Amino acid sequence: MKLGGWTIMLVVMIVFLSFIGIDTSLSPLAETMGIYVNSTGGVVKADIESSSMWNETSGILATLGVTSLIGIGLYVWTKDRKVTIVPLITWLAGIFLTSFWTIIFKVSELNVWWMTALTTLLFGALSIGYIFACLDYFLN
Repeated sequence: MKLGGWTIMLVVMIVFLSFIGIDTSLSPLAETMGIYVNSTGGVVKADIESSSMWNETSGILATLGVTSLIGIGLYVWTKDRKVTIVPLITWLAGIFLTSFWTIIFKVSELNVWWMTALTTLLFGALSIGYIFACLDYFLN
């Protein structure tokens, strides 16, 4: 599987885990954008227009960041374009790893060894697959 497939799979998995009530690293970002999810996974409030993202400087910075990324992407069109997606890859890896550790600690609190081992095996295999996809993409 290529890097794009792994990236989409990890993002969908993190969003899914966030919507079923597991506290992931994506939760503060969703709350900044005005999407609130309760512990059972139900969306309590989704008001993007009146969220704090657009009322503070973070919205302006996000807009400037996206505009800068578009400008950088147009500039390096003739150069090696793989460098432009490194921040996205590291951001996604950071969110995935913090979510992974959060879930592992919550499962280990249940004191069921096979559930902890199964969860570690699942997320470990996903981590190794993502690392191999990144290596395949950059060392093509």
